[in-house]
Amino acid sequence: MSNLSDRSILDLIRAGRAQTQAEVCRLTGMRSSTISCVLKRLREAGLVETVGKRVVGPGKPATVFRFAPPGEVLAVHIDGSHAEVGIVTLAGTVLTECSVELGKSPEPHALLQELSGRARQLAEQSDIKWGGLRALGLSVNGYVSPDGVLQFSTVLPWRDVSVVQLAREAFGLTVYCSDGRSRAVAEYRHGAGQGSEVMLFFNAADGVSARPVVRGELFRGARSHSGEIGHIVVTPNGPHCGCGQRGCLEATISGPALVRRIIADTAADSKLAQEPAIARLVHLAENSRASKVVDELVRLATEEQFAYAQRMVDEVVSSAGRALGTAVACFDPDCIVIDGYIFRNRPALLHRLWQSANTHFNPDYSEVVRLTPAMLGASAELISLATFVGDSLAYTPELTG
Repeated sequence: MSNLSDRSILDLIRAGRAQTQAEVCRLTGMRSSTISCVLKRLREAGLVETVGKRVVGPGKPATVFRFAPPGEVLAVHIDGSHAEVGIVTLAGTVLTECSVELGKSPEPHALLQELSGRARQLAEQSDIKWGGLRALGLSVNGYVSPDGVLQFSTVLPWRDVSVVQLAREAFGLTVYCSDGRSRAVAEYRHGAGQGSEVMLFFNAADGVSARPVVRGELFRGARSHSGEIGHIVVTPNGPHCGCGQRGCLEATISGPALVRRIIADTAADSKLAQEPAIARLVHLAENSRASKVVDELVRLATEEQFAYAQRMVDEVVSSAGRALGTAVACFDPDCIVIDGYIFRNRPALLHRLWQSANTHFNPDYSEVVRLTPAMLGASAELISLATFVGDSLAYTPELTG
C-alpha cells in the first residue's frame, strides 16, 4: 500500500483504536472528506468492512468499521494437555474446529503430523480447499524465538524445538508462529477490551500471564517476555517451577500445579486420602485434564464446603490477587480482562480476586480500573491466531497491494 494516508488509517482500524470516521479524524487530524475517500478505497479493496451503527452523540449514528482482510487461515494452538485446530476467516469468524487430547509426553514431529491430518479432515468436511488457505497461524504454550524455535515450555516437555520448520513440513503452508500473546490483542480488538487505552489481559489456566495491550498493540518488552506474571515468586521456597525458580505464581495456582499438589497431599496424608469427598478429585487428578480437576475443586469448596478444597481455593485467590495487584501498579491499566479456566464462568471467585487485588495497590485504582471477564469464549485461541496472521499479512504486498 503506497498511500501513507491509507496505511495510517488502516493501522488505526486494525489496532482497534478507531472504529468510526470521527475517531479517525480526531486521531489523525485529517479532513473528513479525505478520510471518507480513504475508507471507501479500503472497503473496495476488501480490507475493512462496516459492522453496523453506533450512537455517539446528537445527529446520525456513526458507521462502525473493522479490519477484515479476505480469506481463511488454519489456526493451531498447542497447550499442555490438548491442542485446538480450526479454520478461521481473517475477520475472526471460526468456520470449523476440533480439540485434540495430547499424551503425557507428545513428540513434536509426530504431534504436528497428527494435527495436520486432523486439519485436512476439517477442511474436507467443510468443503474448504486446502490450497486456498492463506497461511497457518501456530501458537505453542512456551517461549518461541523470532526464528521459530520453541526454547522451552513449562507445560510441554520440549526444549529447543524448531516448531516453525516442523509445522511447515507437516502442513505445507506458510507458517506465522505466535507465542500465545496474540490472544490478548484479539480480546482488546474483538472482545471485552474494546474502548480501553491500556488493557491488562490476565490469563490463569495451564500457565499464568498478564499481557499488557497499549492502544491496540501488545507491549512485548525488550526480549518479548513482557507479562510473565506467572514467574513472580509468591511463595519463597515453594513448589519447583518449570522456569527453574521455586514458588512462582504459575507453580502455585495453575491447573497443572493444583493437580500435582492434590496428588502429593493425598499421598502424604492417608487420612485425607480416605475422605469420600476427595476420591473423585484424586481420580480426576490422575486421569483427566487439569481444567476438570479445577471444576471439581471449586465445586467441593463452594457446594460441599469441603475444608481442604476451601483452603486451596483461598490460596489461589490470595496469590493471584497479590500478583495482579502488582501488575496493576506496574502497568496502570484502565481495563483488566480475566480469562483462563481457573476463573472463567466463576463470578463469585472473580469478585474475590478483585477484592484480593485491591488490598495490594492504591485504592484509587479501583475507581478507574474496569475488571471484566473475557468475551471471546472457547474459540479465543483460534480467533487470536487469525488476528495475528492478519496483522502479519497486513504488511505484505500480497494483502495490501
